[in-house]
Amino acid sequence: MKVGDLVKFTQVHSSQSGFEYCADWVGIVLSLFPQLTISWVYPPTHMFTANYKDSDVHMDLEIISETG
Repeated sequence: MKVGDLVKFTQVHSSQSGFEYCADWVGIVLSLFPQLTISWVYPPTHMFTANYKDSDVHMDLEIISETG
């Protein structure tokens, strides 16, 4: 994963009870260090930025489009 990559939560993550709401989210990676920062967009037209200190969140994400 690199800055600029488009990501989403894996189906395994978003199909867990209580996490269904994030199935349609698409995010762009803004930074990796010192923490993972992702700007998320979700239907219909909402947007927010989240910081993740726990490196385990990487396992819950999949890249849907890589930057060059």
